[in-house]
Amino acid sequence: MIRSLPRLRADTRGGTIVEFALLLPVLLLLICGAIDLGYLFFAQTALNGAIMQGAQVASSSMEKTEAQRRDVFREGIIKSMSEFSDEQPTITATVYHTFGDSFPEDYTDANQNGKYDGPTKDFPGEQFVDRNDNGHWDPDVPVKSGAMTMGDTGDVVSYSASLPVRHLFGAIDWKGLGFADWGSGSVNLKAFAVMRNEATKTQ
Repeated sequence: MIRSLPRLRADTRGGTIVEFALLLPVLLLLICGAIDLGYLFFAQTALNGAIMQGAQVASSSMEKTEAQRRDVFREGIIKSMSEFSDEQPTITATVYHTFGDSFPEDYTDANQNGKYDGPTKDFPGEQFVDRNDNGHWDPDVPVKSGAMTMGDTGDVVSYSASLPVRHLFGAIDWKGLGFADWGSGSVNLKAFAVMRNEATKTQ
């Protein structure tokens, strides 16, 4: 028995199988992750296209009622995303006078915290471009806002849609692996579109 130990240590047969068994979980995780990432990218592209198409239809159908335009917009997104999710999308729309009003007023981020800091007792507030001359900083300048407000003729409407899409490999705990935004079961995809409504209603 003792004499056979040196021969056993020198015998490398079966080493490849052991190495493969150690590497297999990591290899499978990389393959599954790549496939899952491609699937989510495809779903995000589909959602981007769906909201752009829905915004174009809603903005060019001014002869229809707001409820009809809203339903067409929602149904288009549901149909386009049916292969990726059976959940209902969360859709919002905000109306503006111009495209310039649909984004926040520019400001100087003095403390580099990524947000506007207004005046306080000891601080005059960060400098900003007062687009609408109202004396205070505005994140945007909506005419009216709320869920599915579709706007009138000539209005600029900012649409947003979000939809949870399940992972192809739901058994993998992506959040536990350090992908916090991926979650463990699904990813909440979001898309945005800004479109101006037709200037007149087609009779």
